[in-house]
Formats: sequence, structure tokens, C-alpha cells
Amino acid sequence: MRKVISIILYVISGFFFYTVCLIAFLNNLPILIKYAVMGVLCIPAVIALGIGLVSGCFGNWKRDIGIVITSAAGFALLVALTMACIFLSPEFEEFFHYNKADLIGLYSDYVSGFGSIAILGTTGIFLIWSSRKNVKRDVSQCLEVP
Repeated sequence: MRKVISIILYVISGFFFYTVCLIAFLNNLPILIKYAVMGVLCIPAVIALGIGLVSGCFGNWKRDIGIVITSAAGFALLVALTMACIFLSPEFEEFFHYNKADLIGLYSDYVSGFGSIAILGTTGIFLIWSSRKNVKRDVSQCLEVP
């Protein structure tokens, strides 16, 4: 049961990290407000990740954190590329009746968007790589009460 709770909390944490990466692409917010919103959304991500680690007894914590944030960065990259393909489609304006230039301008902060994806992805890959050397703790050690 602990493992199931841990995985659910990891998914919730990954969702918030992914949302932070997508908000980084927004260009219509003032920079301080955008980074404040990104910071506020990091709070539930870190809390869910921390509770997930506690419920998993910190067994292989580097690997778990690395998988969560690398997956979030990868999914955010996939969504960003999908949005770019949709916006560049010639049928987009016909189907949605929006001005393509306005929507492309809304999501045009590529430096902070791809920068946040790169930071999360690199950190996650480093954590996964560094966890190969650690020995996995037995979960039964966590359940013992001194």
C-alpha cells in the first residue's frame, strides 16, 4: 500500500513540475509575477514529492526524484513541441478562428521555457545516473519501530 501511495504522490508531483515548465513559456505576464507563480507551483510539487519519499521510506530516493523530474521535463518538452506544431499548422486559423500571431506571441518566452525544461531534465538525469552506485534499502527497515 505504501508503494501505491508513493507512486500516486510522485505522479502529482510530476504534474506540478510539468505545469511549472509550461508556465515558463508564457510571455504575457510580468516577469516577477510569472516567476512567483512558478515558485508557488513548486511548493505542492516538492511537498508531494517529499511525502512520496517518506511513504517509500527514502529507498533509492535519488532514482525516484530523478525519474519524477525527468519525466515531467520530457512531458513538458513533448507538449511544447506539440503546441508549436499545432500553432504552425495552416488549418489552425480556419478551425479555431484565432489570430495565429497572438497565440504564438502568448507562448513565446522560449529562453525560460526551454531553460526550465533543460534544468529539470539535466538534474533528473544526473540524479538517476548518481543513484546507480547506491544500494537499495529494504522497506522493512522503515517499518520497524525502535
